[in-house]
Amino acid sequence: MKVLQVLGVSVELLAMVVAVFLYRTARLGTYMHASPYVVILVGAILLALAPDTKNPLAVTLFFLCITLFVHALVYYDLLKERRADTSRTGRDTD
Repeated sequence: MKVLQVLGVSVELLAMVVAVFLYRTARLGTYMHASPYVVILVGAILLALAPDTKNPLAVTLFFLCITLFVHALVYYDLLKERRADTSRTGRDTD
């Protein structure tokens, strides 16, 4: 594999890690929910620029689907935790 291919795949794997760490950065606002998709876009550009990549779109869509799934799990877990905090204290924790 060439350098751009390795970088592209590594950056797209990083998007999944970013989606997992959204849980810890919920106080930073809703713009953090876009960060995994920005990272996916950067990985897609790197894969598209790599001359030996046979199908960068398929690789990007694969990682995008996994990132969407991970992001949904983290988001719904965050909502569940907020509902539990709200019902425990009787007020919103924002």
